[in-house]
Amino acid sequence: MNALIKTVAYTFIALCIADTFATNHVEMQTIIFFGLLLAVVYELSKVNKLEEKIK
Repeated sequence: MNALIKTVAYTFIALCIADTFATNHVEMQTIIFFGLLLAVVYELSKVNKLEEKIK
């Protein structure tokens, strides 16, 4: 359930940013794509740091 909440939050944030800065649908899709990609990289880095602490 926690992952679902994070996914919805990250998607909403990316959509708000894209809606603010995009002038057409291609820019909006690109901003959303890279925004969600950054969210995934951020979450993976948190997991890697946690795994390093455990070892």
